[in-house]
Amino acid sequence: MGTTSEPLSPCPSTVLCMEASSHDVFLLGSAALANITFMDSMACDFLIQHQKAKILIEACTLEKADTLFVKDQVIQLQWSL
Repeated sequence: MGTTSEPLSPCPSTVLCMEASSHDVFLLGSAALANITFMDSMACDFLIQHQKAKILIEACTLEKADTLFVKDQVIQLQWSL
């Protein structure tokens, strides 16, 4: 489990963020991920193992993630990890 040859596991919140058509949907997905990390440490392990935080950090350069609220959620997520 966790080898580099395994495909990345889909995470509904990161899929939601990446396929979001607006910043509001992206915000909801990133907030969900940030909140989960405060509730369960296993969520942090999953996000680290599958590089989900990296995906969201890179997504902050997209227009749909160009709000202060979205960036705040992504920073909270990164801080949790």
